[in-house]
Amino acid sequence: MIRSMTGYARVDTEQKGCIFSVEAKALNSKYLYLDVNTVSGFSDLEIRAQRYLRERIKRGSVKISLDITFTEPESIIQPDIVLARTYHNALRRIVDDLGLSSEITVETLLKNRDIVKAIIPAELTERLWAGLEVVLEECVQKLNEDREREGKRLQVALMNYLNSLTVLTEEIEEASAHILEETRKSIKNRIDQVLSVQLDDSRLEQEVAILAEKADISEELVRAKSHLSSMLELLDEGEDCGVQLDFFCQELHREFSTIASKSKKLEITRRSVEGRTLVNKLREQVQNIQ
Repeated sequence: MIRSMTGYARVDTEQKGCIFSVEAKALNSKYLYLDVNTVSGFSDLEIRAQRYLRERIKRGSVKISLDITFTEPESIIQPDIVLARTYHNALRRIVDDLGLSSEITVETLLKNRDIVKAIIPAELTERLWAGLEVVLEECVQKLNEDREREGKRLQVALMNYLNSLTVLTEEIEEASAHILEETRKSIKNRIDQVLSVQLDDSRLEQEVAILAEKADISEELVRAKSHLSSMLELLDEGEDCGVQLDFFCQELHREFSTIASKSKKLEITRRSVEGRTLVNKLREQVQNIQ
């Protein structure tokens, strides 16, 4: 199933003596950009979450917020007594040397954040990860469900554009079916009007062949139909196909541009310009797909 790159999910669950809150916000991006944030002291869990998510999210700008609240007391906040004593001695020296009357309080010492640190034992880290992994899995699942709902809407829009482009390509092909005969008549009429002489048939055919070759758009039409067919197959498969669809959009735009530059027939030029406009609209939607 096709997935949009935009989506949102949040999961709050109590696991392993903690309340885990995971929030995911996903936006469009050409590549995968993961921004995982958690509370201070849980850097190891943040790195593990990064690795876990990279295996499950392929594309998009995804911001993940992790929050862990303990439901029972844990001895993870530890004071650095040596640092506190050193800091206290330095402050005492300043007070004494300057003859200040200020008292050195606990509040003063705690302004240095390094004095009290969150130190998480390896055993606790493993317990926390076991609970966080379960919550992350549920959050990713909900995020994908949200992206798939948006993907269904995108798929309908893409199918409409592709069907319109298919009809337009067939109309251009039909309009170009008699281009050789029309070129022959055009050259003959010009010669009759300007020179009023009878042109040798072999010479006429030679000139017609040269001009027809320059105006031939059959290869462009074959490639355009092939690209449209490939895009329809990708939509049916429903895998992560955003990059491939974007590539085919570029190729389709190139084919319609070439057709417009080659054709001298107003109807074909007009329809090829219309085709480029449709491809631009198609590409805007494709760039939302994972």
